[in-house]
Amino acid sequence: GVCKESANGFCGLAMIICAAGDVECGYRLAKTALSTLEMFDAKDCLPSVYSGVYGFVNPWVEPMQSLLEAYKHGFKVGLQVGDTDTAMVHALLYVSSALHSGRKLGLLLEEMRAYSKQM
Repeated sequence: GVCKESANGFCGLAMIICAAGDVECGYRLAKTALSTLEMFDAKDCLPSVYSGVYGFVNPWVEPMQSLLEAYKHGFKVGLQVGDTDTAMVHALLYVSSALHSGRKLGLLLEEMRAYSKQM
């Protein structure tokens, strides 16, 4: 059967499928991972699933700017549930994606300082 941890499995498989070249199938499976998170209200699994879905799968399909809020959310929830390692991955994903998508450097520097204080 399907349980909340299945979201991590769907996410991992989505990343493998994308890496193998079938981005469309991987993207659909990533959406299944997100739906599974929502179905089980699996807040404790959210940081790891978000890092895979929004950090690896969705950049193949969606504009970089559209992923920034998901990275912020993954960071916040990661800290809330005690998954600080993955929260910091989200901080890295956010900062690097914001930089590459044209975010103003002054604003980004302020955000980077806020993230570094939480590390």
